[in-house]
Amino acid sequence: MIEGDSAFALAKNWLPKPFYERALKMKQVTASHELLRRYLEYFGPADVSMFASWGGISKNQATEIWKLVEKELVEIPLGKKTLFLLKKDQKELEKAKAPQGVHLLPARDPFLDQRDREIIIPDKKLHSRVWKILANPGVLLVDGEVAGTWRVQKKGKALNFVFEPFHKLAHSIKSEIDLQCERITQLRGAESFKLEIK
Repeated sequence: MIEGDSAFALAKNWLPKPFYERALKMKQVTASHELLRRYLEYFGPADVSMFASWGGISKNQATEIWKLVEKELVEIPLGKKTLFLLKKDQKELEKAKAPQGVHLLPARDPFLDQRDREIIIPDKKLHSRVWKILANPGVLLVDGEVAGTWRVQKKGKALNFVFEPFHKLAHSIKSEIDLQCERITQLRGAESFKLEIK
């Protein structure tokens, strides 16, 4: 498959037989309820519009599914918005600590697939640098904040990393980026790497 192409397959052709047979027996209401609960577990807090966008369904359809779990939800105020989370996950959210350090997330990382992009990057002007129609870059996370984008290209036995930060980076962050690039180089079986920070 060429990178960037999409492949489609029937569920019965890729799901193990016991899972496929169980899915066939599951009532649509039960399946819809479970889908929303899992969405909120991974991407919550969220709202109906975010769920509709993620699921590729209409807002009306998403609202009908949302009604199935309303009693299980708790409101989470976030700025001017009110989002929702499963009550069972509220304590986990409250005790969560802010991430620390420098991390390189690849393109299409699930973190970047959240529907409220302003939560991830408050400055809308930067959205087009992260989410593109084709060939999204990876992102540079510094203490949990998206601080720029990065790409890597293999040339022979070397990797070329190009970073485009959103603001000037401290020397200590540049050193951490260097270490991350070294790790990726080893993981990909390359012999060396070049690093450019624009």
